Amino acid sequence: MLLLVLPAAHGLVLSRLVTLTGVLRMIGVFARFYRPSRWTAPLEAVGRDSLIYYLSHYPFMIGATALLAAVGVAWGPAHLVVCCAAAIAVGMVLARFRNSPAIGLLFAAPAPYLPARPSDRSRA
Repeated sequence: MLLLVLPAAHGLVLSRLVTLTGVLRMIGVFARFYRPSRWTAPLEAVGRDSLIYYLSHYPFMIGATALLAAVGVAWGPAHLVVCCAAAIAVGMVLARFRNSPAIGLLFAAPAPYLPARPSDRSRA
């Protein structure tokens, strides 16, 4: 009822605030009941390495789609299953070897460039 009285802009802000409050409240409720187990371990692993899965899934799904189209598979569900399997498999391999130098460079932020101070050069 309050949304009908407020101007549209205020109603939008209020609705977003109410939604955010509800989401935060539900996170708090579910956090109380959460217990790590072997059933949640795979999902937790994907969560820890979510950046790797996010950045790697799209190119391999495109590749899988192109490969399926090249061999003449046009059935949509087959594309869905193969693309999801390819994305998950590649993400798992990349996440497994994320500490190796070659793959680690793909997902590591570069070190900030800090120019040498003039006082450091005079000492050398």
